[in-house]
Amino acid sequence: MAVEQTRKEAPTRAPSLSRNGKHPEVQLVEPDPGRREEIRRALEGAGFRVRGLESPAGAALAALLVRLNGSFEVAERLAAAHPGTPLLLLVDRVDAATLEAAFRLGAKAILPPSTPLADLPLVVAAHAARPARR
Repeated sequence: MAVEQTRKEAPTRAPSLSRNGKHPEVQLVEPDPGRREEIRRALEGAGFRVRGLESPAGAALAALLVRLNGSFEVAERLAAAHPGTPLLLLVDRVDAATLEAAFRLGAKAILPPSTPLADLPLVVAAHAARPARR
């Protein structure tokens, strides 16, 4: 006998995070060009605007999505340039040293290599910074 499962579908569009109608912006740092393009398409398909390293310090970003490439240097630099912006880390392996360093840096999410590409926009939306109310 087949078991039928019903599941509430997760939203595929980013929630409205901006009061002025602009798409929420995410700064993406991914050293692999192919993977960077896949992530960019997934985020843009969900309603995010994606920036690379060209984001100026203090830019109003919804989140920083950084792939660690053996060092926390880039993540540290970006977190300092964008205080208060949620830092989400893509990691190649999850171990005690990585977790400790990531949480010390203030990461809101640590995404292992097994994280499905389709889940990234939902994770970003869940942690995205909301603009300050005036």
